[in-house]
Amino acid sequence: MARGLEDNVTLMGHIERPKEFLEEMDVLVLPSHREVLPMVLLESLAVGTNVVVIDRGGIREVISDEQVGFIIKEHDKEAFAQCIRTLCSDRDLRHSMSKRGRQRVEQNFSIEKMLESTYGQYAKSKTSSGGLD
Repeated sequence: MARGLEDNVTLMGHIERPKEFLEEMDVLVLPSHREVLPMVLLESLAVGTNVVVIDRGGIREVISDEQVGFIIKEHDKEAFAQCIRTLCSDRDLRHSMSKRGRQRVEQNFSIEKMLESTYGQYAKSKTSSGGLD
C-alpha cells in the first residue's frame, strides 16, 4: 500500500455480514471520483452510520444538506479530515445526523417508494408517448 497507509488502513475484501460491518463503523468516508447513486451510502444511513461524502453523481439525491451527512465539494483531504474530527468530537451531532439519515432513507428510499417512483416514471413515459391506456 502506498504512502505508509498500511498502519492506518485495512482493505477488508469480501464482508460476510455487511449490515453489522456498516453498523460498527464510526464514519463512512466516500471520496469517489465518480458515483451514480451509491448503495453503500443508503445502506450506511439506514443503519445509522454517519457519512462524509464527495459531491458527485446522485449523492445529493440522498444528502441535500448537512442535516444528514457532510458533503465535500472537491477532493480536499483537510476538508474530509475536519468533517471526521467534527463528528468524532460532537456526540450530539453524530446522533442527530444518524437519526435524520435513517429517516431520510426510510421516507425516500424504501422499497415501496422506489417502486412507486419507478412505476411513476414508466407511466409518465408511456403517457407522453401515447402508449398507456
